Amino acid sequence: MQGPGLASVLRLKMREKVLLVALVQAQDNTLDSATLCDVCTGQTADEIISKHALEELVARLRKKIREAQSDDAEPAIKSVWGVGYQLCLPINLVP
Repeated sequence: MQGPGLASVLRLKMREKVLLVALVQAQDNTLDSATLCDVCTGQTADEIISKHALEELVARLRKKIREAQSDDAEPAIKSVWGVGYQLCLPINLVP
């Protein structure tokens, strides 16, 4: 992942990648929490992600992005009250 204000390429875990790709592809880069939980859920019932687990996942992803950003950069992902999350900066996904 690369974007303006990012100092390096980030190494992300699978669910972090899935979350980021979902936000990149979403209209207005915004998705509701329920959809993100569904998108991040694994293939088995044991891998269902709760809203609390989604919040933790977003927090970890925000931290990784913040560590790669310049000090004056805006937050990469913001919470949209009553909806879910929005990606706030352009991201280039690289394999």
